[in-house]
Amino acid sequence: MSQAFVREQENEWLGDVSPDVNALMRYLTRENGNRVTEIKSHHSPKHKRTVHEMSNGFTYALDDDGRWHVLDDV
Repeated sequence: MSQAFVREQENEWLGDVSPDVNALMRYLTRENGNRVTEIKSHHSPKHKRTVHEMSNGFTYALDDDGRWHVLDDV
């Protein structure tokens, strides 16, 4: 089955979201009740990975295991 047709579960945690930005936006939109979009992404030398600044005011990145997490010290 195509990944596009797989629905995330209602009780999903941030770390369970597929490691792509579209899945992150769907999850955040569902959790916040308002549409969340990506403002910008860039490589962070401090974190040594790509970080994604989102319209909900938080910045997210994938860890070494491909799980999303919120960055507190951007």
